[in-house]
Amino acid sequence: MDKSNWGRQDRWAFKVYDRYCNGTMGQNSPLLDLAECMVMRSRCTVWMTDDTAEEFSQLLKDAAQDDGLQIARSCFCCADIAQDHDHLDLALGYAEKGLGLGCGDVQDGMVPMLHFVYGLVQHRLHRNLIAQHHFSLAGSFGSDHAMAKPLSFRLVSLNARVNSALEQQEVHVLSVSAGYKQSLVAKINHGTEVCWEWGLDAGNDVGFTATFQPAGSEAVEIQPPENRTAEQGPGFGNFSSPADGTVTLEWDNSFSYLRSKTVRVRVTPETKFHLVDI
Repeated sequence: MDKSNWGRQDRWAFKVYDRYCNGTMGQNSPLLDLAECMVMRSRCTVWMTDDTAEEFSQLLKDAAQDDGLQIARSCFCCADIAQDHDHLDLALGYAEKGLGLGCGDVQDGMVPMLHFVYGLVQHRLHRNLIAQHHFSLAGSFGSDHAMAKPLSFRLVSLNARVNSALEQQEVHVLSVSAGYKQSLVAKINHGTEVCWEWGLDAGNDVGFTATFQPAGSEAVEIQPPENRTAEQGPGFGNFSSPADGTVTLEWDNSFSYLRSKTVRVRVTPETKFHLVDI
């Protein structure tokens, strides 16, 4: 059969059809195959009403049943539909659930696609270091999986947008000496929203905590202390001030006897923060 005039969607559809005919689809759901085409290839879910999108997402969750891979496929589709309809927290929840399943077979493309949609939502939330990290992970799976071509097409434009956004934002480069801590501190007014994201050089780790001290009161944690490695990806957080006070973002390298750690931080509002050595 001459396939030279087939469009990309036609070639994909007949490949799926052949897999069903040959009995190689296993427990795959036809609805999930259709949903992947709608989400990644045709983009027709963008024009659904919110009610229709919610009903369709519920159908996808029901179709996945108890199979881990099918749940991951459902999570990806639901995450992309949710972000198309500006339900960004919901989209992050779906993507995190799918990535948390740890499906090891990447031939179906779900692991890279989940990293992609997670990065896309983080970009829309202006957390571009996080987005860059997950786009890099999505691209690291190569070109042999089923979603490689549509993924590659979308990564090109989004990587350019993320890189442009990062270039325009001020970067605080902290060198946290072995045995010491460093902080970025800002006095803020009631109602101010503070956002931060930060990353490490490969192979490094550091402790981090964020606190807020209302004027005339004791400091309280606004992000629990954590020890983060570069391999875990960038850290991030945000805080909306309930009163006038001081926000402190602290990186702790006191556990290290020999190695200093370089931390690259982006914060907003950019002009309010200053560096304090501890």
